[in-house]
Amino acid sequence: MPISNEVYSENRHLLWGVCYRMTGNAAEAEDIVQETFVKALEKPPRDTQQAWRPWLLRVAINLSRNQVRRRRQRGYDGPWLPSPIPTGDRDVSGTEGFKAAKEDTPSTRYDMLESISIAFLLALEALTPSQRAVLLLRDVFDYSTKETAEALEITETGAKVILHRARRIMRDYDKDRTVTSADRCEVTQRALHRFLECLKTHNLSSCAE
Repeated sequence: MPISNEVYSENRHLLWGVCYRMTGNAAEAEDIVQETFVKALEKPPRDTQQAWRPWLLRVAINLSRNQVRRRRQRGYDGPWLPSPIPTGDRDVSGTEGFKAAKEDTPSTRYDMLESISIAFLLALEALTPSQRAVLLLRDVFDYSTKETAEALEITETGAKVILHRARRIMRDYDKDRTVTSADRCEVTQRALHRFLECLKTHNLSSCAE
Protein backbone atom coordinates (compact mmCIF):
# COMPACT_ATOMS: atom_id res chain seq x y z
CA MET A 1 0.00 0.00 0.00
CA PRO A 2 1.51 3.41 -0.98
CA ILE A 3 2.39 5.68 1.93
CA SER A 4 -0.13 8.48 2.25
CA ASN A 5 0.54 12.21 2.02
CA GLU A 6 -0.74 12.50 5.57
CA VAL A 7 1.87 10.07 6.91
CA TYR A 8 4.55 11.95 4.97
CA SER A 9 3.46 15.35 6.32
CA GLU A 10 3.11 14.15 9.90
CA ASN A 11 6.57 12.60 10.07
CA ARG A 12 8.85 14.50 7.70
CA HIS A 13 9.84 17.28 10.11
CA LEU A 14 10.48 14.94 13.01
CA LEU A 15 12.66 12.67 10.86
CA TRP A 16 14.60 15.62 9.49
CA GLY A 17 15.17 16.96 13.02
CA VAL A 18 16.55 13.64 14.21
CA CYS A 19 18.68 13.10 11.08
CA TYR A 20 20.17 16.60 11.26
CA ARG A 21 21.22 16.09 14.87
CA MET A 22 22.58 12.66 14.01
CA THR A 23 24.66 13.81 11.03
CA GLY A 24 25.22 17.51 11.70
CA ASN A 25 24.55 18.18 8.03
CA ALA A 26 21.29 19.62 6.68
CA ALA A 27 21.74 18.30 3.14
CA GLU A 28 22.57 14.80 4.37
CA ALA A 29 19.55 14.91 6.69
CA GLU A 30 17.27 15.79 3.78
CA ASP A 31 18.73 12.98 1.66
CA ILE A 32 18.22 10.47 4.47
CA VAL A 33 14.61 11.53 4.99
CA GLN A 34 13.91 11.09 1.29
CA GLU A 35 15.64 7.71 1.29
CA THR A 36 13.55 6.68 4.30
CA PHE A 37 10.32 7.38 2.44
CA VAL A 38 11.63 5.64 -0.67
CA LYS A 39 12.21 2.54 1.45
CA ALA A 40 8.69 2.92 2.82
CA LEU A 41 7.37 2.77 -0.74
CA GLU A 42 9.62 -0.03 -1.96
CA LYS A 43 9.83 -2.22 1.16
CA PRO A 44 7.08 -1.16 3.60
CA PRO A 45 6.63 -2.85 6.99
CA ARG A 46 4.55 -6.02 7.02
CA ASP A 47 1.70 -4.45 8.98
CA THR A 48 0.88 -1.10 7.38
CA GLN A 49 -2.13 -0.73 9.68
CA GLN A 50 0.18 0.04 12.60
CA ALA A 51 1.54 3.54 13.24
CA TRP A 52 4.20 4.43 10.70
CA ARG A 53 6.34 6.65 12.96
CA PRO A 54 8.28 3.95 14.88
CA TRP A 55 9.19 2.17 11.64
CA LEU A 56 10.15 5.37 9.83
CA LEU A 57 12.23 6.55 12.78
CA ARG A 58 14.04 3.22 12.98
CA VAL A 59 14.94 3.35 9.28
CA ALA A 60 16.03 7.01 9.43
CA ILE A 61 18.24 6.48 12.46
CA ASN A 62 19.88 3.40 10.96
CA LEU A 63 20.60 5.33 7.76
CA SER A 64 21.97 8.22 9.83
CA ARG A 65 24.23 5.95 11.85
CA ASN A 66 25.59 4.45 8.64
CA GLN A 67 26.22 7.93 7.26
CA VAL A 68 28.16 8.97 10.38
CA ARG A 69 30.24 5.78 10.21
CA ARG A 70 31.07 6.36 6.54
CA ARG A 71 32.07 9.96 7.21
CA ARG A 72 34.41 8.95 10.00
CA GLN A 73 35.96 6.21 7.89
CA ARG A 74 36.71 8.69 5.10
CA GLY A 75 38.47 11.04 7.50
CA TYR A 76 39.24 14.75 7.07
CA ASP A 77 42.40 16.79 6.62
CA GLY A 78 41.11 19.30 9.14
CA PRO A 79 38.51 19.32 11.93
CA TRP A 80 34.97 18.37 10.96
CA LEU A 81 32.38 21.12 11.39
CA PRO A 82 28.59 20.77 11.25
CA SER A 83 26.60 22.78 8.72
CA PRO A 84 24.63 25.54 10.49
CA ILE A 85 20.96 26.13 9.74
CA PRO A 86 18.78 29.24 10.25
CA THR A 87 17.32 29.14 13.77
CA GLY A 88 14.44 31.32 12.65
CA ASP A 89 12.96 28.46 10.66
CA ARG A 90 9.79 27.31 12.41
CA ASP A 91 10.47 23.69 11.47
CA VAL A 92 14.05 23.70 12.73
CA SER A 93 13.24 21.73 15.87
CA GLY A 94 11.89 18.80 13.92
CA THR A 95 9.25 18.18 16.57
CA GLU A 96 6.14 19.59 14.98
CA GLY A 97 3.26 17.31 15.88
CA PHE A 98 5.51 15.11 18.04
CA LYS A 99 4.41 13.79 21.41
CA ALA A 100 6.70 11.50 23.36
CA ALA A 101 5.73 9.27 26.25
CA LYS A 102 6.70 10.79 29.59
CA GLU A 103 6.93 7.74 31.79
CA ASP A 104 10.39 6.62 32.87
CA THR A 105 12.09 9.62 31.22
CA PRO A 106 14.52 12.08 32.78
CA SER A 107 13.97 15.82 32.64
CA THR A 108 14.86 16.92 29.14
CA ARG A 109 18.53 17.90 29.33
CA TYR A 110 18.98 19.83 26.11
CA ASP A 111 16.37 22.16 24.66
CA MET A 112 15.65 22.19 20.93
CA LEU A 113 17.55 25.38 20.16
CA GLU A 114 20.66 24.22 21.97
CA SER A 115 20.56 20.80 20.32
CA ILE A 116 21.22 22.35 16.91
CA SER A 117 24.04 24.59 18.12
CA ILE A 118 27.52 24.15 16.66
CA ALA A 119 28.92 23.47 20.14
CA PHE A 120 26.41 20.70 20.87
CA LEU A 121 26.83 19.01 17.49
CA LEU A 122 30.61 19.11 17.91
CA ALA A 123 30.28 17.60 21.39
CA LEU A 124 28.22 14.75 19.90
CA GLU A 125 31.24 13.83 17.75
CA ALA A 126 32.80 12.28 20.86
CA LEU A 127 30.03 9.67 20.86
CA THR A 128 29.66 6.51 18.80
CA PRO A 129 26.74 6.57 16.33
CA SER A 130 24.70 4.35 18.67
CA GLN A 131 25.46 6.52 21.72
CA ARG A 132 24.53 9.55 19.69
CA ALA A 133 21.18 8.03 18.71
CA VAL A 134 20.28 7.00 22.27
CA LEU A 135 21.26 10.36 23.76
CA LEU A 136 19.25 12.29 21.19
CA LEU A 137 16.13 10.19 21.59
CA ARG A 138 16.24 10.23 25.40
CA ASP A 139 17.59 13.67 26.28
CA VAL A 140 16.52 15.83 23.33
CA PHE A 141 13.35 14.24 21.96
CA ASP A 142 12.32 12.90 25.40
CA TYR A 143 11.61 9.34 24.29
CA SER A 144 11.11 6.83 27.06
CA THR A 145 13.60 4.01 27.56
CA LYS A 146 11.09 1.60 26.03
CA GLU A 147 10.49 3.79 22.97
CA THR A 148 14.23 4.27 22.48
CA ALA A 149 14.91 0.56 22.72
CA GLU A 150 12.17 -0.21 20.22
CA ALA A 151 13.34 2.47 17.79
CA LEU A 152 16.91 1.17 17.85
CA GLU A 153 15.97 -2.51 18.14
CA ILE A 154 17.94 -3.04 21.34
CA THR A 155 16.94 -4.11 24.85
CA GLU A 156 15.86 -1.57 27.44
CA THR A 157 18.85 -2.58 29.55
CA GLY A 158 21.11 -1.95 26.58
CA ALA A 159 19.55 1.47 26.02
CA LYS A 160 20.17 2.41 29.67
CA VAL A 161 23.81 1.29 29.52
CA ILE A 162 24.46 3.19 26.29
CA LEU A 163 22.77 6.32 27.68
CA HIS A 164 24.85 6.17 30.86
CA ARG A 165 28.07 6.00 28.82
CA ALA A 166 26.92 8.77 26.47
CA ARG A 167 26.06 11.10 29.35
CA ARG A 168 29.42 10.40 30.97
CA ILE A 169 31.20 11.39 27.76
CA MET A 170 29.05 14.53 27.44
CA ARG A 171 29.77 15.58 31.03
CA ASP A 172 32.43 18.10 30.02
CA TYR A 173 29.98 19.74 27.66
CA ASP A 174 27.32 19.81 30.39
CA LYS A 175 29.79 21.40 32.77
CA ASP A 176 30.78 24.23 30.45
CA ARG A 177 27.54 24.90 28.60
CA THR A 178 25.41 27.99 29.00
CA VAL A 179 21.69 27.40 28.60
CA THR A 180 20.33 29.72 25.91
CA SER A 181 17.30 31.65 27.11
CA ALA A 182 14.70 33.33 24.94
CA ASP A 183 15.83 36.75 26.25
CA ARG A 184 19.44 36.04 25.35
CA CYS A 185 18.44 34.94 21.85
CA GLU A 186 16.46 38.13 21.39
CA VAL A 187 19.33 40.35 22.57
CA THR A 188 21.80 38.52 20.35
CA GLN A 189 19.48 38.79 17.36
CA ARG A 190 19.04 42.53 17.89
CA ALA A 191 22.81 43.02 18.20
CA LEU A 192 23.45 41.04 15.02
CA HIS A 193 20.77 42.96 13.12
CA ARG A 194 22.29 46.26 14.25
CA PHE A 195 25.77 45.13 13.23
CA LEU A 196 24.55 44.13 9.76
CA GLU A 197 22.81 47.49 9.36
CA CYS A 198 26.07 49.23 10.28
CA LEU A 199 27.93 47.27 7.62
CA LYS A 200 25.23 47.99 5.06
CA THR A 201 25.34 51.75 5.68
CA HIS A 202 29.15 51.85 6.15
CA ASN A 203 28.60 53.42 9.56
CA LEU A 204 30.82 51.21 11.67
CA SER A 205 31.32 53.87 14.35
CA SER A 206 27.72 53.48 15.53
CA CYS A 207 28.31 49.76 16.26
CA ALA A 208 30.45 50.75 19.23
CA GLU A 209 27.69 52.84 20.80
